[in-house]
Amino acid sequence: MLVARTSHPLTLADGSQVEGTRSVGLCAGCDRDTPDAQGLLAFFAVHETVTDETVTSVAALLAEWVDRVAEHSILCEQDAGDEVDT
Repeated sequence: MLVARTSHPLTLADGSQVEGTRSVGLCAGCDRDTPDAQGLLAFFAVHETVTDETVTSVAALLAEWVDRVAEHSILCEQDAGDEVDT
């Protein structure tokens, strides 16, 4: 349904951090049981698109969703390499 880019640090093997971004997707099927996505999924179930009348409502839901998904732990360098190798 949508993709948001959030900033995040990646912890390298030497303990230093590198700033980066990651993309987080919202999928009606994949996220239907994800509490962090419920507000946005409910919005898009009622509203097919964002309009001038609904932009304020969806903006608040987007901000809440992005804040919640940005809090999720980020892979460290080793975890990222393991995931790519899989």
